[in-house]
Amino acid sequence: MKAEQAHKKLIARKAAIERLIKSDDGQELINYLADICLNNLGAPCKDALEYAYNEGKRSVFLAVMQMAEKDLGNFIYNIVREEETF
Repeated sequence: MKAEQAHKKLIARKAAIERLIKSDDGQELINYLADICLNNLGAPCKDALEYAYNEGKRSVFLAVMQMAEKDLGNFIYNIVREEETF
């Protein structure tokens, strides 16, 4: 019974995230989270604690993107491409 409840909760959360992401505000939220969670992508830290902290932020962002079934590779490619144009 607990497994069934956990599965229902997961489905409900997934649906809520998908609805949020599809809205304009949700897109803005994803862009903000990408800025703060992926801002040092590919730039390792010398401090192990800072590195672990950054990886934790990144893992939360990636979990949200996975729940929303976003194409992560394409999303990150677009972010990198936008940064190169500045």
